[in-house]
Amino acid sequence: MEYIIGIVVSVIVQIIKRVMKQSVLGTYLALLLISFSAAAIYVFVKDTAIWPLFMQIVTVAGAFYAFVIRRFENIPPLFTPEELER
Repeated sequence: MEYIIGIVVSVIVQIIKRVMKQSVLGTYLALLLISFSAAAIYVFVKDTAIWPLFMQIVTVAGAFYAFVIRRFENIPPLFTPEELER
């Protein structure tokens, strides 16, 4: 996971470098700030119960959509809009 975070940080720093035309010192400062922020977020998410809870919620939401909501999308409505206006 650290490799993925490092790759994302590197891409973000490159985008900042090209868009803002940073100097070498500015690029290093951006790298340090973004790396520290990413590490803090990663440690918070990794060491708390938020990550497993988030994954469980996403899994349940995806399963509910796949097995329940998609089945009801093809059912025709009981009333047409013209009938509801009466």
